Amino acid sequence: MSQIKKLYNKLNRKPTPRDVEFEELDRLLKYFGFDRRQPSRGGSHYIYTHKELNEFQVTVAKDNPVKPPYVRNAITAINKLIEIRDGND
Repeated sequence: MSQIKKLYNKLNRKPTPRDVEFEELDRLLKYFGFDRRQPSRGGSHYIYTHKELNEFQVTVAKDNPVKPPYVRNAITAINKLIEIRDGND
């Protein structure tokens, strides 16, 4: 099983894991094609957007560990993207 698939499975568990590092979540979002930007004033939150999810953006605080609501929001976005891609095949 690939490392990305293992990471996705780890983050998609119920209940949401509380030991997720920012770098893990960042790697997973980037793998799925999300673009990351940090607000211009250097805040601690990063915003991820994806061209296929126009109405949806993911905000993640750069904390270690990442708080579960941020993880759930990211997994929801990834699952929506997977749904869209499966529907286009």
